[in-house]
Order: sequence, then structure tokens, then C-alpha cells
Amino acid sequence: MKQRTKTIIKKNKWLYLIAMRFERLRARYKKPILGKNNIIINNGVLIDVKYDIVGDNNLIEILQGSFLSDIMIFIRGSNHRLKIGEKLSL
Repeated sequence: MKQRTKTIIKKNKWLYLIAMRFERLRARYKKPILGKNNIIINNGVLIDVKYDIVGDNNLIEILQGSFLSDIMIFIRGSNHRLKIGEKLSL
């Protein structure tokens, strides 16, 4: 059934365009976080910020007044704390 659906979408131009747009949106907003008890506290402004976290018990805290744009927050390991302060602009 899955293969048949893929074939139908590939043959229909409009369905294909919709499927590709959906896939781009899904990839854009995907935030891969693997592990347990990882917490992100956001009180700032984030534009196109992505997370790549592998580990447990990590905390990311973005304080009010921070502005982050087009960055990747990358954490490997457990029990890390990242605090991004006020009035930071990246």
C-alpha cells in the first residue's frame, strides 16, 4: 500500500508538489532530541533554531531578551546545562 501511494504521488504533479512542500516543512521544524528528561525553556525569540541533542537530563534555558537566528544547538552527553543570557543576539 505504501509503495502504491508513493507511485501515485510521483505520477501526479500537484500531489508531488504538495508532498515535497510538506516534507520541507517537516524537515524545517524537526528538532531531533534523543534521550530522557531533556528540557528546553525558551523565553527569548528564536528564528530557524534547530536542536541536535543526544543524552539525558540536559537543560537549555534561553532568557528573556535573547534573539537567536539560524543556529544549531548541538549537545552530546548527559547532565549538561546551557544558559543563554539576556540581551544576546546571534
